Amino acid sequence: MKIKNEKQLIISSILGALGFALGGIILGNMVDSQMIIFDGLYSFISLGLSMLSLWAMGSVSKHKNIQLFKSGKPITVKVDTAVVFIKYSVILFIVTGSLITAISALLDGGRNTSLNYALLYSIISTIACYGVYVMLRNPSKKKNSALLRAEAHQWLMDTWASLGVLVGFIIGFILSLIPAASFLVPYTDPFMVVLVSLYFIRIPIKEIRKNYLQLTAN
Repeated sequence: MKIKNEKQLIISSILGALGFALGGIILGNMVDSQMIIFDGLYSFISLGLSMLSLWAMGSVSKHKNIQLFKSGKPITVKVDTAVVFIKYSVILFIVTGSLITAISALLDGGRNTSLNYALLYSIISTIACYGVYVMLRNPSKKKNSALLRAEAHQWLMDTWASLGVLVGFIIGFILSLIPAASFLVPYTDPFMVVLVSLYFIRIPIKEIRKNYLQLTAN
């Protein structure tokens, strides 16, 4: 019953990620916003990670351990520990990539954004991502599931990313109304991405370290 309930939650997460991925890429192209397109691509990556978790659920129900090699010697580790380690490693790669891209954009003079529908999308995205996070957070604590906890963290980070984009668009809109400050508009979006990335990069680093110690404990 526990595995079944966890699978249902993961499937809900997959459907949510699919919706955000398609919506972000389509709307991003419509309003010519690279940040929204990136958010959609991030959701596609989240979709792949969620499907990896779903596979892990099935593996755990059949055999809870897999065999890896350490210094040429076979070691046995839990399936969910290995999958969570992979998930957070990919998330760390994504966060680091977004941070580098944002810094590069700042150095290149910022990036132009379309603020009309982008603001509406950011509001909906932030609220919806947080809703999915809340849906996964409580069950992950009650079931003490590493996979669900990783899934919840994944949506929490997506929430912060969406919130960062929203704040960036709002600041950009306000600055665009002030002639003397309009030159700052292209810098607001990448600057917020830098702040958000620096804030939640600690989550995958912390979880990677914890799961790495579990993988190498044998």
